[in-house]
Amino acid sequence: MEQVLPNRSFAQQSAELLRQQIQQGLWKDKLPAERELCQRLQIARNTLRRALKILEKEGWVAAGARSLGRRIAARPRPKAHTRSSGQVILLSPASLPALPARTLEQVDRLRASLADAGYRLEVVASRAFQVAHPAGLLEELVRKWPQAVWVLHHSTKAVQQWFARADQPAIILGHPHPGVELPFVDEDVAAAAQHAVATLYAKGHRNIVLLHPQQELGGFLVIARAMKELLQRRGGAFRQPVSVTHDGTKQGLCRLLDQLLAHRSPPLALLTCLTGDAVTTLTYLTHRGVRVPGDVSLIHLFDDPVISHLVPAVDHYRINSAVLIRRLAGLIMQCASGETGRRHSVRVMCDYCRGETIGPA
Repeated sequence: MEQVLPNRSFAQQSAELLRQQIQQGLWKDKLPAERELCQRLQIARNTLRRALKILEKEGWVAAGARSLGRRIAARPRPKAHTRSSGQVILLSPASLPALPARTLEQVDRLRASLADAGYRLEVVASRAFQVAHPAGLLEELVRKWPQAVWVLHHSTKAVQQWFARADQPAIILGHPHPGVELPFVDEDVAAAAQHAVATLYAKGHRNIVLLHPQQELGGFLVIARAMKELLQRRGGAFRQPVSVTHDGTKQGLCRLLDQLLAHRSPPLALLTCLTGDAVTTLTYLTHRGVRVPGDVSLIHLFDDPVISHLVPAVDHYRINSAVLIRRLAGLIMQCASGETGRRHSVRVMCDYCRGETIGPA
């Protein structure tokens, strides 16, 4: 997939991550050799050298042998005050057993990463995500864990707004809603959406539709906006709507697909955000006798173990979960020590996994 961020941004992000690891004491006397660092950070050597140059200018590392590893010139400074008790709460609309496989993998990685640094992770399901006014429920949770760092997973606008107003350290795992200023970590869904649209556009598709449930998540809004912006830059030769919603059930999605197929100008390319939507769309179109990709092309914007079992193989985007969780863990530790600004954001690039569900319009 084509990278939309300049190399300088990756160098700065890599420098920030190395700086955090030095502060946390992960590296004692010197950094690993360049080859190992490139593998750990999954970046090119030129990018790593720019990152090391940044740290050298800041006084964190000394100039020196590239093959043997840079000597650490600055020692971690002790924190005068830490807001967190070491407790991290991942607040979610679903309990741990009900989370999808992809999220469970991320939770396990995050728990292990935080445990190494002395933090405890607990997953808490709350009805606050299902109500319009969650203040009472959230206040009750904060009273129970008054010094925790909160990670908001699949969070609604009302939940994000409450934490943005409250004096509580919180990070969004996903994208914030418009107007919400909280630090967040997510895959670069806008870049993935624009790459998907560009791929379909090159195949002659002009009627491209995003399918997602009515539940408003910040990521859905970012994806729809990114799609629309790219299509407009390509000349505006596309049909509305770019994004359509269903009621969140399998039956609701099937009804929506029936409506789209019955339209006088049915969409010839579909994008899905949820794994269940991708599975239902592919199987229901086949059930209806609609060929994929002969009649309709399909791209899934995320990754899940289930996707690899579908036939035909679905074109989709895969993120390196290890990188995402490392960045999230680092942000949690910064948030716990009061070092993270409200506008701090981390977007991790995705890889395009070519499948068999894209055909010419």
